[in-house]
Amino acid sequence: MTITAIFIMISACSMLVLMGMVSIYNQLIKHQQMSKEAFAGMDVFLKKRYDLIPMLVSVTKGARDYEANVLKEIVELRSQGLNGNLSVGDLGKNELKLSDRISQLLVLVENYPEIKANQSFKQLHESLVKVEDDISKARRYYNATVRHYLTYKQQFPNVIIASMFHFPMIEYFAVDDSTERNAPTVSL
Repeated sequence: MTITAIFIMISACSMLVLMGMVSIYNQLIKHQQMSKEAFAGMDVFLKKRYDLIPMLVSVTKGARDYEANVLKEIVELRSQGLNGNLSVGDLGKNELKLSDRISQLLVLVENYPEIKANQSFKQLHESLVKVEDDISKARRYYNATVRHYLTYKQQFPNVIIASMFHFPMIEYFAVDDSTERNAPTVSL
């Protein structure tokens, strides 16, 4: 073998390694962006729910003191969620509390037939149910994209490229407390 042939082989191997690295880097970027886009989609549904909350509060304002405390807590949790300074994990915890308080309020409404019979409340309830369903679907999609990204990022040799370029970990939108895993029950 001549020096030229060795140089060509080394160059070809180097090009293959470089092309592999570029491909892995591009895939990491793609998966990371898909996770960001999935979170943004979920965020749209969270904002829709946040927009429904003031209407829920105004329709149920006539309730007594206990219900007023639930309304106050709902408004506070909404404000925390809209703040935008929460991590994905903290936002998930806030959303679980908010869902729980909304469910409590809907159960409490059963004690007030005049609210329950209100056409605005009925429409609002239907909208909330749809938004909650959309949020649930968006959470599943977001978590699937995060799982795909993290799996790809942690496979060999991808993990080397990911650590070289400091690709971050992404949090799942998950429930930490096992008691919070139980679905709330609402009957109207």
